[in-house]
Amino acid sequence: MQPIKKHLSKQDLLPFIIDYKQQRGPDNELPDHIQDWFELVYVYKGKGSFFIDHKFYDMEQGNVFVIPANTIHRAILEQHSSITVTAIFFHGGLSLKELQDDAYHALHLFHTTRQSSTYRIVLNEEQQRTIEQQLERIQEEVSSRQIGYKSAALYTLQLILIMLSRVVQQSNPAIETVPTYTLAPRWMEEILKQLEGTDSLGWNLAQLARSANVSSSHFSRVFKQLTGMNVTQYLMMKRIIAAKQLLTETDDKLSLIAEKCGFDSIPHFYRCFKSMTSYTPATYRHMHHIKRPKLTEMEGIIE
Repeated sequence: MQPIKKHLSKQDLLPFIIDYKQQRGPDNELPDHIQDWFELVYVYKGKGSFFIDHKFYDMEQGNVFVIPANTIHRAILEQHSSITVTAIFFHGGLSLKELQDDAYHALHLFHTTRQSSTYRIVLNEEQQRTIEQQLERIQEEVSSRQIGYKSAALYTLQLILIMLSRVVQQSNPAIETVPTYTLAPRWMEEILKQLEGTDSLGWNLAQLARSANVSSSHFSRVFKQLTGMNVTQYLMMKRIIAAKQLLTETDDKLSLIAEKCGFDSIPHFYRCFKSMTSYTPATYRHMHHIKRPKLTEMEGIIE
């Protein structure tokens, strides 16, 4: 499993990327990645499952998946099945010059899902029609390139984010507190919960299998079947995500960050971090040490 590399260049039309009504099957599933992109995925038709963060979800018509940056996720489709989706990717700088007296930010929805650790929104038929019309409008603007198309497309994306934020706010069941995909055995669910803690960042396959009271080979096989990922790769991505957070939100020395995130040595940390992100830890910290809305600043909005 290799993280997807998406880059916006000066030639890009918009500050976001839209993959409109893409049909995906087992051989061309939705890409998995842990890049610094926020992502929306809307499902038109078909069925599958989605592994996001540490939970499993059914994926079916009318679902919206709200995936914050640096969140491990992978769509899993059965053999001979397909699913039609629109996916939108953008960076955290996306904004509409918010009014000073309006307690809303474009990333409000993503902070909400991060706090609740639930990433699926189930839309009713009217809401499905609305979001499908808005996604179609974005695609039409991007394709036509008429005067003002960039502003129109960005404005429509903002309307989608606002609508979804209101759906979540007005109807608590809209964001499900319990995933509906239940094929994972209980011991695997418990292990995935344990892996959310920082104390488990240094664990390896043998330790996980021992904690689950199963053999290493059985643990590895079940994990691969359920998530589509290799255990070692998943653990490495968890460490890199934790390192990214510490690099951007603290002034900890790199040696301390490497230790906290379960790396054996500074060279090992550098090598793995650059392999996953294309940057050294120091370069990444320099690039992302900028003023941006933080979760603490959003608490009054989310509550």
